[in-house]
Amino acid sequence: MRGPLRPEDAPEKSQVLAAVPGEGTSAEEAARRNLAFFLPRAFRREVSPGEQSKYLALYRKGIAVGLSFSESMKLALTGVLVSPQFLFRHEFAPASGAGEYKLNDFQLASRLSYFLWSSMPDNELFRLARSGTLGDPKVLRSQVRRMLRDPKAEAFAEAFTGQWLGFASVGVSVLPDKKRFPQFDAKLADAMKAETVLGFGRLVRENCSLLELLDSKVTFLNERLARHYGIKGVGGEDLRLVELQNRNRGAFLAWPVCSPRPRVR
Repeated sequence: MRGPLRPEDAPEKSQVLAAVPGEGTSAEEAARRNLAFFLPRAFRREVSPGEQSKYLALYRKGIAVGLSFSESMKLALTGVLVSPQFLFRHEFAPASGAGEYKLNDFQLASRLSYFLWSSMPDNELFRLARSGTLGDPKVLRSQVRRMLRDPKAEAFAEAFTGQWLGFASVGVSVLPDKKRFPQFDAKLADAMKAETVLGFGRLVRENCSLLELLDSKVTFLNERLARHYGIKGVGGEDLRLVELQNRNRGAFLAWPVCSPRPRVR
């Protein structure tokens, strides 16, 4: 085994090191610039000079014991990545006192991003947090709409529906009787779960009526799932939006109970 290997679609430029020693840039200055670039992203907020100095001291310690520039930077960045400031989303109350308090814009950006994307804020959220405008209701609504349109919002739909409806184990540890349901397999289970995730994602993304949870004229199907439901005219493996003729078929509460049942002899 060997690695790490650079994926084919990986950018040529490092996403971590913003500077390297070279003409006009000392090793110490390059280390400072790297930490100034990396720390605010890792901690998802502005970083004080004192905090930056603490990790610069790790870099200097590596240089002092004979490590190369790259190895010394790894030592400093390792310190960043094991810090609670990176591992947890800190929402501590201001030092002025206890009781209720308002989140600052960086805390709001992290809460919003991990809720809708299951990931850290992007450059747009960081920019608005630095300007102090993210908490403005109009700006906040605009960002929520932008984030829901982003493909990364699929993580929210999958996590929410999976926890809400508890279907993660379907096709894994929860399986129907093979004798009564010989047509059930892993692909069918995946399509069933994807149907629910895509349906909920559409509901949120397009701001549909909540009544569609109970009554909907559309759903997401591929050929395998449509055949299981007894719906004709759907081909291919990709799930796509399909208009339903049977009004009893659509909606979240209808999907689990409307699948064809085997005849009992």
